[in-house]
Amino acid sequence: MLGLSKSEFLFYGGISFMAIAAAAGVWCGFIFRMTGRKINRELQQEYGEWGSSGAK
Repeated sequence: MLGLSKSEFLFYGGISFMAIAAAAGVWCGFIFRMTGRKINRELQQEYGEWGSSGAK
């Protein structure tokens, strides 16, 4: 098992998994920010600026 004890394998495997999860979180945040801007732009074109009707 790559010369690692069971506890070392679990330890380094957990660190690897957390690094992958953090990278995926950054990637998802970037994607959500970009798609959110696109959706916001489309909504403003279709419905105008939020709150422009005076209703809240």
